[in-house]
Amino acid sequence: KSINTRRFDGVEHFQFLKDLKQLRFSGQLSWTDTIEQKWVFHLCKGSIMYATGGVHPMRRWRRNLAIYCPHLPTHRLGWQADLASAGTAVSSVDWEHTLLNLWLAKQRITPEQANSMILSTAVEVLFDVKQAANVSKLIKHDNLSSVQVGLAQVEDIIAKTQWRWQ
Repeated sequence: KSINTRRFDGVEHFQFLKDLKQLRFSGQLSWTDTIEQKWVFHLCKGSIMYATGGVHPMRRWRRNLAIYCPHLPTHRLGWQADLASAGTAVSSVDWEHTLLNLWLAKQRITPEQANSMILSTAVEVLFDVKQAANVSKLIKHDNLSSVQVGLAQVEDIIAKTQWRWQ
């Protein structure tokens, strides 16, 4: 089931995430602006599993990978084989989430590194959404049962986004 609404302003973004947290929502929250730029948050029981989208998601991924997992290659060829080897273990969330789960399972990254990647990415994505004008939202309920990588708390993401905004 999907719910779509129009004309969503910057102040409401934070409150909407808090409401989804309180409702322990599991599924996908997408925000789209008038020029069809899209940002997607994947939530599990009100916590954020991963966020992506915007103009340069690959640049964001590489930048955060260099910061939090400096021992891993930041170029696509360096981790494309890992993604291909995931096969049926591909996450329903995003390829980035699949890689984090895979690297965590293979002990190539620590849970702290995975959590830092998720938190930093979600803050950057929410910061971008907050700057967008006339954003519509769409939510799709999904029962996400197994989460290997840690979850980022909505309050932490909002606090870090507000700090960055200041």
